[in-house]
Amino acid sequence: MQDSHQAPVQNQSASSLQKAAPVAIVALIVIAGLALVMTQSSPAGTTQNTTATTLPSSSAAPTSMQQITDVSFKNGEYTATGTYLTPGGQKEVELTVILEDNIVTNSAFVGKATDPASQRFQKEFGDNYSALVVGKNISEVKLSKVSGSSLTSGGFNEALAKIKLAAQS
Repeated sequence: MQDSHQAPVQNQSASSLQKAAPVAIVALIVIAGLALVMTQSSPAGTTQNTTATTLPSSSAAPTSMQQITDVSFKNGEYTATGTYLTPGGQKEVELTVILEDNIVTNSAFVGKATDPASQRFQKEFGDNYSALVVGKNISEVKLSKVSGSSLTSGGFNEALAKIKLAAQS
């Protein structure tokens, strides 16, 4: 008798699995479809297209990449602060640049973060950015990811933009 009671329980479990399997398959297909749609609408590694705004002809702003590098900057030492946003909040960096004939001849970077993770990223950035900046025309300098630090470059670029404005002649 006991065996006859166990058999229906086993059949009942198998029946439940047979009913659940199509539901699980449909759920997986839906998830895969959503993932496909999401990757097609925002493919990894792509950059957002931007359009240039044409300024009125009375503006002295450069209109081509060649003209941007032809902007003249005053020689001297310039210091500015830049900020950027991290998951842990807003962070700050300080950048000093020495310019001679539009060329960055020396630079100093100081990270101002107080939390250990941001301090580490700012240190890695500060230890490795100089080779990408010193000896370059200031008009051509814009950094993205340096030694694994991708957010710190936002603060660097903001400080550099302030320096460029202050140094324009």
